[in-house]
Amino acid sequence: MANSRIDIIFKLREEPLRLSDLIRTATKLGMDQDQMSLLADVSIQTFKKKPKSSRLSFQISERVLILENLYQMGLDVFDSNESSFQYWLKSEIPALDNHIPNDLLTALLGIDVVKEELLRIEHGVY
Repeated sequence: MANSRIDIIFKLREEPLRLSDLIRTATKLGMDQDQMSLLADVSIQTFKKKPKSSRLSFQISERVLILENLYQMGLDVFDSNESSFQYWLKSEIPALDNHIPNDLLTALLGIDVVKEELLRIEHGVY
């Protein structure tokens, strides 16, 4: 597992992901264009004009992979029921002080908070 992660790091440095990869992952998580532009670290105007084939930075590519991992984790927790997971992502969650998980996904700390909550659900500790 560690070797494959190391390989991913060097592959991303050589060939970062494309904006289209960010859009695909963010769309699966129900993110809107404003959130996608925050994730891409550009203004909404720049985001809308940027070619979908343009390369992301290493850091943004890494964040997209982290979000893709969170998406897979969420599907596992919700027994592959994508609509239930997406509904949860857009709901006020009491354990998150009534915040909406989707609103937390543009920050690394927010992604960690959402992952922790998914782990609690998975283990029945909520």
